[in-house]
Amino acid sequence: MPPAALYRYRSLSGDSFKYTQDIFLRHRLYLPLASSMNDVTEGRCGLEIPNLPLPTSITPMQELWAKGNFAWGMDIRRRQALQRFRLAAFSSTCDNPLLWAHYADSHRGICIGFRVERSTDLKSAVEVKYQDTPPVWRGEDSDLVQKVFCTKWSHWEYEKEWRTISTDREYIELPRGVIETVILGVRTSKEDQDWVRDWVKMTGDTISIKKATLSESGYSIQIEAA
Repeated sequence: MPPAALYRYRSLSGDSFKYTQDIFLRHRLYLPLASSMNDVTEGRCGLEIPNLPLPTSITPMQELWAKGNFAWGMDIRRRQALQRFRLAAFSSTCDNPLLWAHYADSHRGICIGFRVERSTDLKSAVEVKYQDTPPVWRGEDSDLVQKVFCTKWSHWEYEKEWRTISTDREYIELPRGVIETVILGVRTSKEDQDWVRDWVKMTGDTISIKKATLSESGYSIQIEAA
């Protein structure tokens, strides 16, 4: 079960500007293809061949060929899924400096907090598992989502990621009131802050605007009222 709030870090630069604006003005969230994710190991997995209904008269060489052919077909399906599956990544935390640096344009962007209970898609988000070896897939489509595309290398564990995955939609709709808060980055420019405030007003919803600030002592990010 996802936490009460999930967060999405967003850049306000380049094409990201229009996709971020879409969240507020068109109440929808773009789902990029799995193949476009920044993790080069996205979708990687080991293959375990299930017990095949082979004839009893089959020779060892024929059995080896049949299993190899089945594994080849499985890998084709996995590669096709990278071009077919679309996903949105969220985090359960809003104050991670690495996430701000990597996904919010080096702290120049924003972090959007969503009320999970207001969205069917968010309530069904899957928690990402982190491990040092790829998951093993036995060819079942449900496991393709749950194991292959929701398992990542342990180096990514700091993201505390949750995912929504779709094969038939380019966007997920965001119900009114699902956006709970918008957090401005430490380096978000005055001009971009004004854009964000205008977007919040245009939603007609009650959305709190906060700001990330650096602690005066020590290494930490604090979230305060803007």
